[in-house]
Amino acid sequence: MGSFIYRLLCDMTFSYINLFFVFALFIFFLVYALSKEGRDEHGRGILGRACLYGVIALFVGMNLLTLFTYTVTSDPLVYTNAVRLVFNAFFLTADLSILILRKLR
Repeated sequence: MGSFIYRLLCDMTFSYINLFFVFALFIFFLVYALSKEGRDEHGRGILGRACLYGVIALFVGMNLLTLFTYTVTSDPLVYTNAVRLVFNAFFLTADLSILILRKLR
């Protein structure tokens, strides 16, 4: 399993797919943050809570990344993909939190 993940992180196609997801999740986050619903008092509360959950995911992801420092820094492409995966985890957590909190509140 570890060799499969390493080969995936070394793949340039995976790097482009990963980059696409980073931009897509970021754009979704910005669309909500700049929308009329995201700018009112209720939307700011949802956005703040979602960012809190995203920061927790970012903290966990960066700590997991440091466990594999020698493996990740062995190749620049592996490092790039690993960091993008951490940012994807942040934006995915924040975006899913926004969707869930909009339904709950």
